Amino acid sequence: PIPQYESNAFNEVAPYMLLDEHTLATSSIVIADDSLAKLTEEQQAALFEAGKATEEYCQEMSKDEAEKSMESLKESNRAFIEGFSRAGERITLIDSDFVEAVAALTR
Repeated sequence: PIPQYESNAFNEVAPYMLLDEHTLATSSIVIADDSLAKLTEEQQAALFEAGKATEEYCQEMSKDEAEKSMESLKESNRAFIEGFSRAGERITLIDSDFVEAVAALTR
């Protein structure tokens, strides 16, 4: 995720970032079947409703944080390469500066 790329200072050693959406920031909430069975139907419904609301909130928060990090990184002249975003798709756009930088590393 983009905020971790920035917070871990990867941009200091890797100035190019391919936006391929291969990772997601996720969270899990787990409850044992026995524990769930102890709840009333109303409590279970409330739990699932709260879980859904939390999911929506976290997705929006993650999106906002990614946008803030991306803006910050753009301001520090980091390059983002937009290419494929799903498995099996071909890259449709390659930044020529990126190609030159990679080529220089292999010489």
